[in-house]
Amino acid sequence: MAFESARRPNANREPLRPTSPEDPGFWRRFLRPLKSADINPAKHGPVQRFFARLGSIWDLAAYVYVLLAVLTAASRKFSGDAPVFLHTLHAVFPVLMVPAVIVFVVSLARRRFLLLLLSAALVVSGWFAVAPARSKLPPPAWVRVAATFTIASSNVYFENKNPTEAARSLMARNADVVVVTELTESFLRTLDDQGFATAYPHRSTVMASVSNGAGVFSKFAFREARRWGSDRFPDVDIELPNGQVVRVLSVHPLPPLEDRPSKTWNRDLQRLKERAKDEEGRPFTAVGDFNGARWQPRFGALLAEYGDAHEAVGKGLTTSWPMNQMVPRFTRLDHALFNGLLYPTAVEDFTVPGSDHRAFEVRFAVKPEPELPSEPTDSP
Repeated sequence: MAFESARRPNANREPLRPTSPEDPGFWRRFLRPLKSADINPAKHGPVQRFFARLGSIWDLAAYVYVLLAVLTAASRKFSGDAPVFLHTLHAVFPVLMVPAVIVFVVSLARRRFLLLLLSAALVVSGWFAVAPARSKLPPPAWVRVAATFTIASSNVYFENKNPTEAARSLMARNADVVVVTELTESFLRTLDDQGFATAYPHRSTVMASVSNGAGVFSKFAFREARRWGSDRFPDVDIELPNGQVVRVLSVHPLPPLEDRPSKTWNRDLQRLKERAKDEEGRPFTAVGDFNGARWQPRFGALLAEYGDAHEAVGKGLTTSWPMNQMVPRFTRLDHALFNGLLYPTAVEDFTVPGSDHRAFEVRFAVKPEPELPSEPTDSP
């Protein structure tokens, strides 16, 4: 009898749940597996035990992600100095919000209601954060009769391995003004070898450090040239052929990846924000590699004072960094900010060989100056 009882199926053992994708209900059980605490080796097979543990790992990972994402979203409300690791998370905020959709769907299927609520809040937060970058700025009426000029910007990368091709690509744009960041003495010589000295006879350059030089090159004459910011970058007034003067700033604060550069980055962006009122009376644009994205509080505060050329033409979600890396580009660090006396009628991104940033060219319209009333003349 004992032998027969051992061979007979155990009448007290619960029926096994589906154990392969071909079994009915497998995927439903996968999405809502047993909890690890409910596992009983006498009742549940190895496949069930595996998926139960997998479910617990998923829950743990989901909670860690959600808490990190909630911290990032909440901290964007504060425009003060942020810890270094939050600068990075803020810069990639839209990418960070993408997994929230996956967590929402899986939490709904697994009936994890707290995760469902938190992930839903993240999805909504991400949508409202991205929405301003997707909206175009309608052109003002004066654009139709305004004079225009083009300005190209490129972080050429101080260790560029292909400087000749990079210089040729900038020459090929034939822009009226070119702003170059991470400019080095050797790259400047390469530019001149490719004809920059002839094409752009007016220039203002500075070599703040080995990796942080900058230059503004122009076909049109400078009315005045100054320096600004922590690295004393070019700040020039350019006279257009119609006599109007446009102020152009070259921008490239050090990235906020360490405490000291983070303070410098915050200080320079704050200076630029405070300058907005001083520049109200003249056409003004700040161009370059800001090492900042819309979703970083300090850079976002700038957008309350200035327009962003890419956003104005509906390209606010395009990316510029990193180039030539194992990962695809995932954020925009390169911008052209402008005040109300300019309007970008076109923006085009392009590739500079050897650079780790995507370059761009903007065509700006300049608001016409009001005509002065003519003096009355005495009739004979």
